[in-house]
Amino acid sequence: AVLENLKSVPNNFLKQLSADRSTFNDLPAYVQRQVWELDKSLLQQHVSPLIQYFTLETATVLSCL
Repeated sequence: AVLENLKSVPNNFLKQLSADRSTFNDLPAYVQRQVWELDKSLLQQHVSPLIQYFTLETATVLSCL
């Protein structure tokens, strides 16, 4: 609620928010983006399963052609 009023969340808050995975997952997307800008490895952890899924789906579709 408070974060919605801030356009840019201070880095010390972003670090604290990124420490707890369940809290991070509940954050609005614009706050998650700010955390990812600060912590690239967290972004990598988030997108890696999506990329793997996409790769698997692409291989499945191509094998059906």
